[in-house]
Amino acid sequence: MSSINSPLGLKPAWHPSGTIRQAKSQFLENVAVSIFQYGPVGIGPLGGIASVTATAVLTTGGIVGAFMGIEYTDINGKRTMANKWIAGTVTAANPEFQVYYTFDPDTVYEIQSSGVLAQTNIGETFNWSAPAGSLATGLSNVVLDNAGDAAGGLRIIGINNGPNNAIADAFPVVQVMIRKYNWTQLPATTV
Repeated sequence: MSSINSPLGLKPAWHPSGTIRQAKSQFLENVAVSIFQYGPVGIGPLGGIASVTATAVLTTGGIVGAFMGIEYTDINGKRTMANKWIAGTVTAANPEFQVYYTFDPDTVYEIQSSGVLAQTNIGETFNWSAPAGSLATGLSNVVLDNAGDAAGGLRIIGINNGPNNAIADAFPVVQVMIRKYNWTQLPATTV
């Protein structure tokens, strides 16, 4: 598995409580930007959920978690649920968005690295690739940037213990926690 480049985004793996909780927001910050399940998200300048690039973390105050899905009213008035939002999707005049995302800073995520890592990288901080994803599956293909960054938004805390996955493999899957968490606004509701 980790010798094959098969990005999985910032996928929630576990939480110390045993439950990974999702929050919901009624506002998708930028409908002109595609967003895919397990893509990193934060609170945008207008208070809504927005896709977050690694470089934008410094200006937005951090990330809150991973995008899990969206519910909205389509142009025909049908309530639609999806694991992705594609830029340019036409909605009803009042789509009543429900954006689902993870938000707890104690959540541990799994993400594939863009290249080889070393055991000594555990505990270090890293950034991630530009947000993108698959139109077919709706899943994010964000990867950990294996170059490392002292100001990175993610911290490696371990390695996925699945079969055929070792830290020195070509594309190891590692466990990370959010290092730069956005505390400016906690979600009003959880699901």
